[in-house]
Amino acid sequence: MDVKLEKLIEKLKKEGVEEAKKEAAEIIAKAEKEAKKIVETAKKDAERSTKEAEETSKRFQENSERALQQAARDTILSLRDEITDLFDRVFRSQVNDALSTDILGKMILTIMDKWDGKSNLEIECNTKQVKDLEKILLAALKKKGTEGIHLEGRRDMEGGFYIHQKGKDLYYDFSDQSISEMLMSFLNRRLNEILEGKDG
Repeated sequence: MDVKLEKLIEKLKKEGVEEAKKEAAEIIAKAEKEAKKIVETAKKDAERSTKEAEETSKRFQENSERALQQAARDTILSLRDEITDLFDRVFRSQVNDALSTDILGKMILTIMDKWDGKSNLEIECNTKQVKDLEKILLAALKKKGTEGIHLEGRRDMEGGFYIHQKGKDLYYDFSDQSISEMLMSFLNRRLNEILEGKDG
């Protein structure tokens, strides 16, 4: 009886141990499977985070480069405008200085010589130059025996003159602004070539 009981106890112990080992092996396998799954998920998350970070960094770099290029273009355009504006102001000032009363008188007389109608001319110029210009023109016109010239001063004109024949549509603009704009249009092309680096 005792032998049987001992064998039974031993059998139960053996079965219990084996069952426990089996359960332990299952628990370990399950834990390893879970751990592997967690590692794989963490790895995928890390790869995704790395990829997102790389894409964000790339976008940031591209945006920064575009912003720098745009800033550089804006700076160049602004600089070009400032240089052109400076040239325009200096150029206009020089043209205005060059258009002395004597030069204006010579220009008007040359135009009158080339123009078919030498009478009924209306000339507009800077108010300050009217008297001196009248003296020059009247003296020259008396020698030529030409009359019918009307000189009028304009406060809004800095230099140069407008000339046209009364009652006719033919009209010439020799104002300092018009002359400056015409000359600057040629200079601006050359200036733009230099600023764009196309200067041989």
